[in-house]
Amino acid sequence: MSFDAVGVVVMISGPGDTADEVAVVRRVIEKWNSEHSATTRVVFVPKHYSTNTVPIYSKGTDGQAIINEQITNDSDVVVCLFKHRLGTPTPRNEHSGTAEEADAREADGLVHVYFWVGTDYPAEMVDDHDRMQEWQRLKDFRSLFHNNDRGLYSTYESTERLREQVESALWNDARAFQSRRAAVPVDVVSSTTKPTVDVVVSGSVWRARELGGILDNAIEGDIESERQWAASWRDTPDAGLRAILAPTPTGSVRRVPKTQAEIDEWAGGVRSRINEFDKAVASSAATPIQVSLNCETILKDVEVEFIFAGVSGTDPTKSSWPDLWTPLHLPPSREDFLGYERIKPMDIDYRAIGPVTSHWEQDGDDVVLTLALHELRNRRLPATFDDPVILALPCTADAPSEISYTWRVSASNSNQEWAGKGTIPVLNEARSELVAWLRATGRD
Repeated sequence: MSFDAVGVVVMISGPGDTADEVAVVRRVIEKWNSEHSATTRVVFVPKHYSTNTVPIYSKGTDGQAIINEQITNDSDVVVCLFKHRLGTPTPRNEHSGTAEEADAREADGLVHVYFWVGTDYPAEMVDDHDRMQEWQRLKDFRSLFHNNDRGLYSTYESTERLREQVESALWNDARAFQSRRAAVPVDVVSSTTKPTVDVVVSGSVWRARELGGILDNAIEGDIESERQWAASWRDTPDAGLRAILAPTPTGSVRRVPKTQAEIDEWAGGVRSRINEFDKAVASSAATPIQVSLNCETILKDVEVEFIFAGVSGTDPTKSSWPDLWTPLHLPPSREDFLGYERIKPMDIDYRAIGPVTSHWEQDGDDVVLTLALHELRNRRLPATFDDPVILALPCTADAPSEISYTWRVSASNSNQEWAGKGTIPVLNEARSELVAWLRATGRD
């Protein structure tokens, strides 16, 4: 899916002994772009002289000048890496080409400098006078930062530490370029007219009054099953001795019936966690609210904030009854027999990816939902957010027939804001939804 974004050119700079570090920085940028560019609308474009310069023969021109013309001068960010060497001085910089690239962009770009501080430098350096001199030049250059007139530098003792440092810098730079992007003039909506923005919230607030009864039936069902099993266990000749001594096919000892104290403890524990169970069922059986947006003009970088009062939020899941229910007796699973753990698929929250995103937070007794989209305009089919959040009220508490909410809309190309309010009905009963969910998981 395509999206509009700011392209940020990142020059990766360093002497010839930093090839491994250059590769690390490239991988960090690629990973960051893959995971965050769509939501931040910032794409980092890595460049390095070894892959992004064209060889040009020009008398009287040094190689660093060519690199500057082709990469340095157009870079928004420079990442400078130093390991054992400072590099080769240039006609314009007494230290090195890497130092020149940092100086060239510090005025109107972002420059990050990283010095290696590990102890595993090549042993042959000790016996190599030229290399030890180069090592000393690097230490002298680093000491210049201690004059407190060159900003800050960072150090790394491993590629993992370098990865963490660069990733943190990318987030800092992304925020900086987001701010610059917001400052760029766009088509401004006239302040003399206020176009209409349509905000429609559909759906309902989940409240399953029936859940307490379902929970009681499930508890009684498990207890009755245990009683029947215990009765058959006692009626079988020498059952107790075989249960204690005879190993199962998997080598474990057969279980004995639960005592009444164990049953009471289990039932009490299940009932005490009804609110937790209620929320998990809401995530699985309830339908998220839906939000539709439309506008009679073009709004850019739109943000819509909703505040739903006196309600809890939860994310939709695909959990089934067996995923949530803790039975009185939990039989060994297939994983126990075969000695492996089932690998669960990774959950990806697609609501935070792409040009239309949503995010919610619980703020005390209220749910704050934030929707963002790159552009809102008048369309026959409005912009729709299908599953931003599930709104729920506890099954154990009295509930109103509806809850109220407020909304506010802002856009980067308008100095106006739009605001409104509304209500959402609370489910009077959720029997049909619960039955459909239970049947889908094979439980009647």
